[in-house]
Amino acid sequence: MLGIKGSTVSDEAVQIYGIPAGVFVSEVTEGEAAEEAGIKANSVITKINGKSVSSINQLIEYLYYYAPGEDVEITMQVPKGDGYKEKTVTVTLGENTNAKADTKKKKEDSSDEEDSDEDSILKDWEDEMEENGDPFQYFQSNFR
Repeated sequence: MLGIKGSTVSDEAVQIYGIPAGVFVSEVTEGEAAEEAGIKANSVITKINGKSVSSINQLIEYLYYYAPGEDVEITMQVPKGDGYKEKTVTVTLGENTNAKADTKKKKEDSSDEEDSDEDSILKDWEDEMEENGDPFQYFQSNFR
């Protein structure tokens, strides 16, 4: 985990405002890896370990290749006066504790939804059977 909130710099922002292409850092999480390495809000991440970064999705994809505790080199453009100045920092990645909690919660929610859907379908089928006694007609009308 890097410890930032960011977004892709749009083509319009590059052309109109002269913001470098990459990932705009809107927020740095206190106490996380990015802050410890000196990354600041309003910077634009342009490379990770020498590979160009053009979108937040690409940055996330690159980060998947590294484990917590690994060092990565982040190249960014930092606002300076009327322009930007390139700066490179080494970040020791942290563990994404939110991802574990989110994954566990998603699994639990998914399981609950599946049980609920199955219960609902079974209940509908039972009701239809009481009314018509024809399970084929129920499935034909509800699962086309």
